[in-house]
Amino acid sequence: SLLTNVSAIEIYKGSGTRIFGQNAMTGAVNFVTSPNKVHGINVQGFGANFGGLGTQFTVNAPVKNLRQSFSAGLDKSNGHWYNSDYNNQQFFYDAVLPMNKFNELRALVGYTDRAFGANGYYTNAFPDQWESTQMAIAGISHQLSLSKLNLLTKASLRTHRDEFRLKRFDPSFYTNKHWSEVLTFEESAQYSSKLGLTGAGAEYRAESLVSSNLGDRNRSYFSGFIDHKLTLFKGQITLIANAHYFNLKMNNQVYQKILPGIEGAFNTTSERMFIPRKIYANIGQSYRAPTYTDLFYQDYSNVGNPNLQPEYATNAELGMVWNIFWGKMTSGISERFKSKLGIETSVYRRNTTNMIDWVRSSTITPNPWTPVNLSNVIFTGFESNVNYRWNGKDRIMIRELSLGYNYINASHQLLVIVPETQSRYAFSGLRNQLIAKLTMNITHWVYATVAYRGVERVGGNAYSLVDAKLILNPTRNFSIFLEGNNLFNTDYIEAGYVQMPGRWFKAGLQVKFYE
Repeated sequence: SLLTNVSAIEIYKGSGTRIFGQNAMTGAVNFVTSPNKVHGINVQGFGANFGGLGTQFTVNAPVKNLRQSFSAGLDKSNGHWYNSDYNNQQFFYDAVLPMNKFNELRALVGYTDRAFGANGYYTNAFPDQWESTQMAIAGISHQLSLSKLNLLTKASLRTHRDEFRLKRFDPSFYTNKHWSEVLTFEESAQYSSKLGLTGAGAEYRAESLVSSNLGDRNRSYFSGFIDHKLTLFKGQITLIANAHYFNLKMNNQVYQKILPGIEGAFNTTSERMFIPRKIYANIGQSYRAPTYTDLFYQDYSNVGNPNLQPEYATNAELGMVWNIFWGKMTSGISERFKSKLGIETSVYRRNTTNMIDWVRSSTITPNPWTPVNLSNVIFTGFESNVNYRWNGKDRIMIRELSLGYNYINASHQLLVIVPETQSRYAFSGLRNQLIAKLTMNITHWVYATVAYRGVERVGGNAYSLVDAKLILNPTRNFSIFLEGNNLFNTDYIEAGYVQMPGRWFKAGLQVKFYE
């Protein structure tokens, strides 16, 4: 989706396979779109260093009960270093049709076209790598809402085309072409009773692939889940128990398993500052199937492994939340708080078995990368976030101040047993990360944001980044922004071999008109 069409962004931590499928093993980010009930348009345009130009817009055009929107976006750049240019095009149509007070239909159609220089994406041996992808998706859903029962039916088809070249201007040297289709059917239900909220659902997914490198492949996936939410003591205690079953047919084998989980939360009624308002805990299991690339891909630097198994994870988390309010301010008949201090801290542990990583020998040549199932990888982490928000009306004031820190320790058993083995991903993961953000009013219509990010990765790669953004918003319908990224021109690599851009700037405007 495009940002002009997104109404909310939901972040899910921990196991998400029950809700979002097999690829959400450690969490998910869900972009929520919702066509507006009134006519309107939201347009953004920008320019940036390295020849960056872009625009995106969303047009809302309801017709009687039908709410519908059309979005499009164009984004291009010459790239910040050799062979890193890109050209992206996106188009989306979203529609919602309430048929009556019980039934609602929804449809989504989307298409993206991306072409980019892939210097350092997959190997540092071929700086002229290039890739072009096209994706089309169409989906439809029906929701039935009764007093105690909700039913949701979904169907979707996604097609994806990919062309990859090791030498951009010499396709005869090495070129891969892939065409894949994914057909999905989902059914879910929720029933409310005196015993709580009970949910159940099932999903069937069929995947097909035609590839010049990976071959012609097919596999199918079936999953089902059941969960129950129980609320006790007038909402003070919430308990959720769930079980997720999957059946995966892959490589002439069937993989199936039941993955249980349980969640709990206790909401305190204490007004004392040092007593948390909420204490929560969860434990659950999830899984991920190897991709076709993991299984079958072959080129000069990489060799797939058709004997890979699905990877599994057991996730456990314990956390606390503090919300402190003060300086009450009355507006009309509703009361809102002038200031808020929010604190959330948690510890977690994820035990992953059969985790897939690409490795190679550091002592034998040739030494192509190949994926393997690591016998056991344990992640232990700590996360804490502090957020201060001020809702006053001063001309110059701090609106929001946030500080977040997280620490991850990963124990890779295979690397301990075989020290001469190099890992592609083990030493690019985060170990320490500190994030700080300050947002303030300079006048009633000028806002400034400064953000800091300090990172230390497992392999010892450490760097700090400072970004800033200035927004001029003289009216509700018009705003101008200026962004400065990596202001101190830090030289760094996030992962793999891709050199990230130094100091660069972006400026643009946004116009909104609604009835």
